[in-house]
Amino acid sequence: MASTTIPTLTPGSPNGIRALSTLAAGVSASYDIDYSAAYGGWLHVIGTFGTVAATNGLQIDIFKYYGSTPTLATNAWQTWIIPGTTSTTKDKDIPLPNGKWSIRLTNLDATNALTNVGITSDVITNQATT
Repeated sequence: MASTTIPTLTPGSPNGIRALSTLAAGVSASYDIDYSAAYGGWLHVIGTFGTVAATNGLQIDIFKYYGSTPTLATNAWQTWIIPGTTSTTKDKDIPLPNGKWSIRLTNLDATNALTNVGITSDVITNQATT
């Protein structure tokens, strides 16, 4: 009889990578995620917009670490922008494969802060074989 291997999703604590907090106007913040011992995972990025300027949004850049050192890539692997809407909470779910990653969040609004910006990571690990 053939065996079946089933990966396990291990939910992370809510906002365990970045606790819900303010991201000041025009500011970036970076966080490392290490899925090198896992099959990958899911990121959940959330942000609350208050007042928004004409140029606004929460930009999410994902950079890959590569090589045995490892070295952070210069150019983003993927980029998303969550457009701002006054007094609205918005989010984005991002699947990531195996590896080590750096996530950079940037508030594109140079006038207004974002409130309650957070990152949650759920990891795909622990194969169970039946």
